[in-house]
Amino acid sequence: MRRFRIDEEREPVKEVQTYLLELAYADPRIPKVVINGHYGETTRNAVRAFQGIEEIEETGIVDFTTWEILFRRYAEQNKARTEGTPLPHVSEFDLRLGDTGYAVIILQALLTEFSRIYPAVTRPAVTGQFGLATADAVRALERTYGRYADGVVTADLWNGMLRDYLAKNATIPQRDGRTPPA
Repeated sequence: MRRFRIDEEREPVKEVQTYLLELAYADPRIPKVVINGHYGETTRNAVRAFQGIEEIEETGIVDFTTWEILFRRYAEQNKARTEGTPLPHVSEFDLRLGDTGYAVIILQALLTEFSRIYPAVTRPAVTGQFGLATADAVRALERTYGRYADGVVTADLWNGMLRDYLAKNATIPQRDGRTPPA
């Protein structure tokens, strides 16, 4: 296992950042990082915070022990998320331009579904990065819902999107011709 250190720029660093960001959404003690492949101060601080939480030496370097525990915690969180409802309703939530991570992936997947239903909503690429195309799709959906179109996904908008999605899926026949249960 290669050890990742400050100022490295590599594709595996993006993987470390992805795991850290997902864990940061569940544990606010871990600083949120940007997935950019650059092992800078923010990533090192997030690694240190994670190491402290896991009670391993806080070096800020991803060695084998840190990698193993980081991957295991990420996999556990991912499993717990997929075993529950995949689209949880939330009370404190904002997604906006520049955000990254799993929640953005879900948002983009929902917007893709809505683009099939609402002609004004354009289909964003599912990248996990809240860019201009995602913001435009959010604004179009906000206008469709009769809301102020600022391109920010608040808890209220998110929960409304989920209700809309679940209601629409409850009425769409499955491949075998049956309507799914409500």
